[in-house]
Amino acid sequence: MPHPPKIYTEAQFSNFRKKKIQTLQERFATNQTINMVPPDAGVYHTEVPEPIINFIDTDSQYKLEKNNAYIVLGRDRPSDETSGYGAPGAQRASSIDMVVGRMASYNDGLGPVDGASVHNHYGCDAARIVLSQTTDIDTNFGLCDGNLGNIKGRSGIGIKADSVRIIGREGVKIVTGAGAFPNFGFSGEPNSRGGKLVPAPKIELIAGNSNEPLPIAGGLLGPYAMDIVAGLQPVVLGENTRSALTELAKIVDEIWSALFNMALVQNAFNGVMAVDVVQPQGGLKAAATPVAAVQVIEKVMSSLWQTRINKLLWEVNFLEEYGYRFICSRNVSTT
Repeated sequence: MPHPPKIYTEAQFSNFRKKKIQTLQERFATNQTINMVPPDAGVYHTEVPEPIINFIDTDSQYKLEKNNAYIVLGRDRPSDETSGYGAPGAQRASSIDMVVGRMASYNDGLGPVDGASVHNHYGCDAARIVLSQTTDIDTNFGLCDGNLGNIKGRSGIGIKADSVRIIGREGVKIVTGAGAFPNFGFSGEPNSRGGKLVPAPKIELIAGNSNEPLPIAGGLLGPYAMDIVAGLQPVVLGENTRSALTELAKIVDEIWSALFNMALVQNAFNGVMAVDVVQPQGGLKAAATPVAAVQVIEKVMSSLWQTRINKLLWEVNFLEEYGYRFICSRNVSTT
């Protein structure tokens, strides 16, 4: 794990501000009398001296600003003035951008120098929640397409930080699709452009922002053979998988039963064949052969044919996408 950053540094201050700023330690060192916490000492939530970062806003934006924390009301703008749907003057492209720590990761985490002027940067800014009426949410945040593709020109909410937590004391739901609202009529809730929603939009959990196929070494072909597996795969449905394994266990039992019957028939046949040692004329030997053949057909072969049919139905029901109890989710995928 990386070491935590220093909670205070003057590395990015201008020389002028370095001379103006006095830390609490410096005040003690110069024997200044301090009867109360100075309002600019930084401790106990007093004002902290920080590099001044100037956000380059536009005429369509209204910003609330304190230190390096912003709430900006305006138009869709992921970067500079030429970016987003606000640049060509699109209607229905209003946005709310809440961001802290502009360009925080720049210069190995020291951030911009004192007095720098910056634009939005979805990669370098420390943490952001952005709501936009019309936006290219995947492109703006640099997300891979996945199976859902790259969504263009739709409303979007993006949340990005070093760590994101969603906590629900009594549960968390991640839901796609239309809400159950009574006032939308037969067609149901539309998207933000008035378009019709698909019945169950997919959910994709993509770790590492990549869904590229993965080469896997080993397997039956040896440690140097490579097999290619899909990077983004459907999650498995627990109830269907349990049913699949239960039915598979029954199929294995049927195969065991057929083999057991075969063993019984073969054992009886072998016992009759042994009579030939005592009675060389072989009358019993000749009679035992057709009896054994009939028993093999009735007790073994017919059972195995039925088992094969059950196995084929099992594959269709559980392993094929059109099967009624397909074990893979048709709507949720993960890497």
